[in-house]
Amino acid sequence: MVEEEVKEKREQLIANVKKFFSNKNESEDDGSSEQREKLLKTLKERKQWIVYLALAIILYLSARIRLLNLPLLKDITTGKYVPLALDPHLFLRYSKAIIEQGALFAHDASRFVPLGTDTIKDVFMASFISYLYKFFAIFSPAVTIEYIDVIYPVVTFVVGLFFFFLLVRRLFDWKVGLVATGFLAFIPAFLYRTMAGFSDHEALGVMLMFMAMYFFVRGWQTKNMKIALLWSGLAGLFTGFMGLSWGGWKFLVLIISIFTLVEFFFNKMSKKDVYQYFVWVIFFLIPITLIVPVFTISSLLSSITTSIAFLVFFMLLVDLLLVKKDLLKLKKKLPKKLPVSVSSFVISLVLGIVLLTIIIGPSAIGNKASEVSDNLLHPLGNDRWQLTVAEQHQPYFTDWVAQFGPKWFGIPLYLTLFLLGSILLFRTMVKKHSRYRILTWTYIGFILLFILSRYSRDSTFNGSTPISKFLYLGSLALFVLLGIFFYFWTFYKDREEHQKILSWKKQAIFVLIWFLIMVVAARGAVRLFFIFAPITAVMAGYALVDLWNKCFKLRQTWAKVLTIILLLFVVLSPFTFAMGVVPTFYKSSEGQARFTGPSYNQQWQVTGAWVRENVQEDAVFGHWWDYGYWVQNGFERASVLDGANRIKYWNFLMGRHVLTGQTQEEALEFLSAHETTHYLIVADEIGKYTAYSSIGSDADFDRYSWITPFRINPTRMQERRDGLTLVYEGGYVLDDDFIWDGIVFPKQQAGIASVSIPVLQSVDNESGEELITFEQPSVTLVYGGRPAQVPLECLYVNGEMVWFPEEGYKGCLRIIPTLQGSGQIENPIGAGLFVSEDGVKALWTNLYLFEQNNPKFNTSAFSLVYGEDDTFAPISMYQGRIIGPQKIWEINYPEGFTVDEETKQKYLGGNELLPDYFFDVN
Repeated sequence: MVEEEVKEKREQLIANVKKFFSNKNESEDDGSSEQREKLLKTLKERKQWIVYLALAIILYLSARIRLLNLPLLKDITTGKYVPLALDPHLFLRYSKAIIEQGALFAHDASRFVPLGTDTIKDVFMASFISYLYKFFAIFSPAVTIEYIDVIYPVVTFVVGLFFFFLLVRRLFDWKVGLVATGFLAFIPAFLYRTMAGFSDHEALGVMLMFMAMYFFVRGWQTKNMKIALLWSGLAGLFTGFMGLSWGGWKFLVLIISIFTLVEFFFNKMSKKDVYQYFVWVIFFLIPITLIVPVFTISSLLSSITTSIAFLVFFMLLVDLLLVKKDLLKLKKKLPKKLPVSVSSFVISLVLGIVLLTIIIGPSAIGNKASEVSDNLLHPLGNDRWQLTVAEQHQPYFTDWVAQFGPKWFGIPLYLTLFLLGSILLFRTMVKKHSRYRILTWTYIGFILLFILSRYSRDSTFNGSTPISKFLYLGSLALFVLLGIFFYFWTFYKDREEHQKILSWKKQAIFVLIWFLIMVVAARGAVRLFFIFAPITAVMAGYALVDLWNKCFKLRQTWAKVLTIILLLFVVLSPFTFAMGVVPTFYKSSEGQARFTGPSYNQQWQVTGAWVRENVQEDAVFGHWWDYGYWVQNGFERASVLDGANRIKYWNFLMGRHVLTGQTQEEALEFLSAHETTHYLIVADEIGKYTAYSSIGSDADFDRYSWITPFRINPTRMQERRDGLTLVYEGGYVLDDDFIWDGIVFPKQQAGIASVSIPVLQSVDNESGEELITFEQPSVTLVYGGRPAQVPLECLYVNGEMVWFPEEGYKGCLRIIPTLQGSGQIENPIGAGLFVSEDGVKALWTNLYLFEQNNPKFNTSAFSLVYGEDDTFAPISMYQGRIIGPQKIWEINYPEGFTVDEETKQKYLGGNELLPDYFFDVN
């Protein structure tokens, strides 16, 4: 009995102990669970604050990077800030005029002398900067217009990036929005044109683009008709303001118009959507045709890009009146075998084309088809001038890879990420279809063929070969046709599948159209990488978030953890051997920004100060077009040409009759017609010779040439009894056919590999000084593996141009020094510039390279007034590049020199006088 009681008490004790610990654990669990739930609740409640905090950090860091170059932007002669690039100087000058005079003058007589030019196209941009200055001056009266001008791109960048986040969050969610914003903030392709000092169109234009897109998306996502139309009106206004600030507005018009067209074709347009588009078009016309009338309806209809917006407007109007409201009782007469949207589409398209034909003429309509093809192949044009502008060059896929790094094991991470994003988005859009895999693979094939059709310069797919063009245009046409085929096939064969098209999300269609239009643009010109960057950030952000979400659906924990780590490593890895996308972008952008100074550099600043102090205020400068805005703003003098290039014909004339002019009289006729008093040539002309000689040539490229540097090779120096032989090595490709000993050395196939110069050493009998005499050089011509030694007729050394008697190649080698890194002369005869016969006959070489010492070329009308002392440096080779002084000549027209009225009018003509071959570059 006692044992039983003891046993019972022991069991009771054990039970009490278990109960105690059990209650304790439950209490702890309840506390921990309660704390965890409280934490999660707090995070959910404050999620928006956390998101905006992360956004604020991104905005701060990206703005900080873009301001790193501020100390480099000060003019050493005035202490004022100067813009970073060429064009911003125009807007700074106009902004200062608005502040000083209260408004911008309607006509600028200091440009395109003597005609001048209207300023209406630049008034919005200049006004924005001047009003931004007035706003900041409220808080800091000491602020200067020059300072506001250089920080304006950063201000608009921050505002634009904020709206970019809002836009992407609207299209997807806050995760994609935040990741995409992080990518765009630091990607190098989006850096330069939003940095301090790059006070050009782009920074303002892209801000307005993001705002317009955001308002447009808000409109279609709003159910209330009145509110939706309000958002659409805002979208239209900001689209119009973008049109006043930047030519890139046409991309926005295309995106919204083609998106609406696709929605209409697939019968996905609601009544609200139709009215929203109407309001958008009407409101974008207000700023550009009424507030600042830079366009007319006729000019907009004549443009292939903006005319699409009007065509879609008309199609929707016809559909609304003739089909939806059936005003003419045509609905019953529509073919029953066609989708209603397609019938309406065809009727509207036909009527739209007829209307356009009446307005702009049948010949203009006939040209539109070829214009579409040409715009796809060459979005920014394809004439001689456009092909010589570096930022207009069409990039290859290899350029894409270089621009959108980093690479791991040869794989471009970011490029792969944004292409993958477009594929994942397309797959998600069509996933409800039973054949979604076929559709997705079709898209993959299209996008790869489309992009890779211009792979590299030396490949078969270089963008110029027939097969390359076929893949580019053919893949696009095939993809569109397959989309139309799928639409009709499902309509006739599988109505259930057809109905699923209506489930395609507007967001996906909008973003994919945005992506495809920008792919076409980025393939067309290097400068458009900037506007391509935002949609790549959207796609890369979508890919990353989509893959992240898929990770958590993996069943195996190890696979889930490993995939998450890999994704984080790809994006955020700080390790040098495999740096992630964001650290690579951040490091690259920071390094680029920190050391990017103004192209109007100290050499230009000193020259500008001299001109302001020593040249009469009514002087007119002639020069190649690149320097016009610097002359007008920095020198405060008028110029004949500038970066607007509104009269390309004058570029042609300047290149042909002045820079490559064969006599000074030929040049003086053009310069006199333009009232030119001074002429400016800088060292950059050496490298740009190819460009302006191409632009200024005739149909057979009679003046097309280039200059190539050669370097002395000490190991090939040959000693002789009475001296030695110097050997300069390089690679000059012949610009014209050359015949020697009956052998033809064809242009652009044969070349000059080296120049040998015998040097005779002797002693002056009277003074005992050592004398050095350069004897006639020879060149080594190479073609088909057969070298030939040919005498060179000319040598320019020590300020003397020596012509030798023995006939041979009629070019000339100018000997120049090589400089050390410190700027000191390393070798006074260490390099040479090889000039062909065409080059020797050009006015600019005789003024600048040969310093008016060529006895065969008269330059007496040009008096050197600046640069004789080789300010900063003589023409020389410094760290592999050619540098030299900036030189200015005052023009002294000979007594009795006149230009007849017919010639004068020819030289003052417009682009209609450009020869046909100027546009024939194929």
